[in-house]
Amino acid sequence: EGEPVRFDSRWDGETRVLTFRPDRKRFIDGQIGDYVLVFTLGPKGIPGKAYEIRTDVKRLDKAPDWPGN
Repeated sequence: EGEPVRFDSRWDGETRVLTFRPDRKRFIDGQIGDYVLVFTLGPKGIPGKAYEIRTDVKRLDKAPDWPGN
């Protein structure tokens, strides 16, 4: 529905890791929904320039063991 969801962003030393989970009204157990990741161009970005962003999607059964979880 185009609404943003809460997410957590961590740097593991090599990779930026984003974790998110839809709120209960949009959660369907056992399914991965249709998501769109939207990145905002940072202050050092160049408008109109193509950027390559490598991605990998994984479904986790529990949140990563990060401090604060």
